[in-house]
Amino acid sequence: MPSTNFWNLYYLSSKKIIALVVLCCTVSAAFGQYNIKEHDAKKQEKKYSFGIHLGAASHTYRVEHSARFLEQNEILTAEGDNSLGIDVGLIGVLHPTKDFELRILPGINFGDRNVTYNLASEEEPLSQNLETTVFQIPLQVKYKSKPYKDMRGFVIVGGNLMYDLTSNKEQRLDPTVVKIEDTNLLGEIGAGFEFHFPLFTLAPEIKVSQGFLNQRVQNDDLNLSAVLSGLYSRVYTFSLNIE
Repeated sequence: MPSTNFWNLYYLSSKKIIALVVLCCTVSAAFGQYNIKEHDAKKQEKKYSFGIHLGAASHTYRVEHSARFLEQNEILTAEGDNSLGIDVGLIGVLHPTKDFELRILPGINFGDRNVTYNLASEEEPLSQNLETTVFQIPLQVKYKSKPYKDMRGFVIVGGNLMYDLTSNKEQRLDPTVVKIEDTNLLGEIGAGFEFHFPLFTLAPEIKVSQGFLNQRVQNDDLNLSAVLSGLYSRVYTFSLNIE
């Protein structure tokens, strides 16, 4: 029941976010380019700006199996499960030109990392669920389109360095739990829109991140870990950036 309630809340929150974006489009389109021109002029004069970042993220693993997976009969499948998390952070922006920005978004991600196994001896799946608190430092290049009234589109590309602050928790020291690495490096690509209001800019954004580093810590004494050769993060993020 708690899981059902959570997903209902998530569904309702998603509808509210979509409604907010539609409202922003409507309000922004109702005005001319006065706000966006004023904001662009200030950014070119100062060359930097700051803001806050709020996001919802869905994390999963791309799983690679080892030779031992084929040599045993107990573990039938091992797959990464989607799990939801929250991003909270700051935004620092440099404005070298009118169309390009360099961004750094230091922040914290709260969420889970899940791997689910189907076992021959059990009817119910076995889930390895690790709670994580991750410090992250995304570095991005942002390209902005020409404005339409008080809004414009943009695309981003960059990387994200992550460090797991909960790696020494008691749960992680349990010998029956699959271990994951403390650090991760991901490539990122995304797109969104800027809506310029008199006092601030609101930018909803969708981003996809793919991990480059294998997150599995080798532990051949634990069969749940030995059947894996690689765990690579994949993250989908919807965020609201306010500057």
